[in-house]
Amino acid sequence: ITDYNPPEKNLLKMLADEYWMIDVADLVTLEQKCRKEQITGIFASTSEFCLDKTRELCRRLSLPFYASDEGWTCARNKLRFKQRCVECGLDVPKLYQLEEPLTVRSVSELTYPVIVKPVDSCAQQGLSLCRNGEELLACYERALEASPSRRILVEEYIMGDEIDAFYFIQNGKPLLTSMNDKYFMLINERRNASFQPGPSQYYAEYAGLLSNKIEKLFRKMDCRQGNAFLQAIRRDGRYYFLEMGYRIDGIGTWVNSKPQTGFSNVEQMVDLALGRQPSVDIEKDVDFDPGRQNNANYLFWAKPGKVAVSAGVEAVKAMEGVNVVVERFHEGDIIPKADSMFQMAYYIGIIGNNQREVIDKLKNINETLHLYDSEGRELLTPFTDYGVLQKRCFD
Repeated sequence: ITDYNPPEKNLLKMLADEYWMIDVADLVTLEQKCRKEQITGIFASTSEFCLDKTRELCRRLSLPFYASDEGWTCARNKLRFKQRCVECGLDVPKLYQLEEPLTVRSVSELTYPVIVKPVDSCAQQGLSLCRNGEELLACYERALEASPSRRILVEEYIMGDEIDAFYFIQNGKPLLTSMNDKYFMLINERRNASFQPGPSQYYAEYAGLLSNKIEKLFRKMDCRQGNAFLQAIRRDGRYYFLEMGYRIDGIGTWVNSKPQTGFSNVEQMVDLALGRQPSVDIEKDVDFDPGRQNNANYLFWAKPGKVAVSAGVEAVKAMEGVNVVVERFHEGDIIPKADSMFQMAYYIGIIGNNQREVIDKLKNINETLHLYDSEGRELLTPFTDYGVLQKRCFD
């Protein structure tokens, strides 16, 4: 493991066989160290910044990297991805072409509300919902600051049911491994995903309508290997595609996959990084039957403040079928007010025998896990819309 943090600030270094104190961005030093140590594989998982550096380092060292140039470009550039979707007959939200500098007149001609976001950011950084021209002018500057290339995308805001569709591509064949619905909460007056149960209630419809077009899309992007996921909104039976991740997802769906399907996309991605042949033929050897994938990813948001007391996390970790993937804040930590995903306190994977069992485990987590400030106020914001979840139970 390598980065500039000392082990006490990156506890994973204490678990590694070896760690380096080299900044991921320092490719010259990393290249020299890799050659000296005869490194044969480089792996990064969810950070697109780290993956950018991994891709370049692998190129310099002639080591394997799973993503094609076009596929990686589409994953890092939302506009390029949308263009490929249109070429394959997939719907995308209407795009607005705006010339800089923006003026009150130019933004007044749009149909509101709209979404403004960088073409090349992740974790919702720089993303805003704008209801009028005044908000767009203000949010446009914020989006520019979050864009490494200083390129912005403004698009129609579509209300509907949001889904994430997860794929693993092997030898050019994309297989739909899972699909989750997304439920939201208001955090800092913004809609943010909080609970993502699977299988999606639209799994069969989505697969039946779009499998051929999705396969064409991945071919168009020259994606032959690796993990990918697509984000879309369903409105009136049509799916509008927003963006693509060509990597392991950051919310931890992989902790649910292996117990329920026997398939580990993380293990497969490590194999690819080492240049190994796939250890499993996923098309022949793995059954991704959605009926057996009763699970959820719980994105547990917190309010801004200073954590004085953390309670219940060890009890949650001990629950059967529950995995705490990320534990971001501890006693003494400051929870920031953030427009991105960095205000989430916990990422938690939940598996059950059926949907009702998943909901029961969610309730148990909410009753057990707490963060309090010095005045005893709860800082966590639990997802408690159990009635909506009960309506989607299939059994």
